[in-house]
Amino acid sequence: MKYSDAKERSEMNVSVLRKLGIWRVMVCVLLILAPSAASAHAYIVKSNPAENETLEKAPSVVRIEFDEMLQSSHFNTVFVRDASGKRVDLKNAHIDKKNPKLLEAGVEQNIPNGTYSIQWKAISADGHPIQGVIPFRIGTEGKGTSDIQAEVPLHIKSIFC
Repeated sequence: MKYSDAKERSEMNVSVLRKLGIWRVMVCVLLILAPSAASAHAYIVKSNPAENETLEKAPSVVRIEFDEMLQSSHFNTVFVRDASGKRVDLKNAHIDKKNPKLLEAGVEQNIPNGTYSIQWKAISADGHPIQGVIPFRIGTEGKGTSDIQAEVPLHIKSIFC
């Protein structure tokens, strides 16, 4: 084998190795970035009532809208509780059939003024469980009352903490 042939083959091998190196780097970058994009959990876009909102009268339904679809599951729950921990929802939490990003539940009629919390759990589209609490108030705040979110009632701590 001549020196020029060996040099040509060596240069060709280096070129192939460079191309493979570039592809390896690209594949590694994609593998690193892809899971983080796919494992993002759903988050609340809006709720009705909104967090810490004060309503004039009780809502007939509470709704929580997420940025992505929710999976249909028995895990999906919505509890509406008064300050003492008593449930005032109709125990009919469900994902809206027309909008699978919407979790909702009916609320009892004629519940009294006071502080309430929406405690929710759901399974996001990526399969991860998500949960939270949305406090709200019915009726105007009396003098000397503190902010709704100032203290989490004991019944909420035992469920979510």
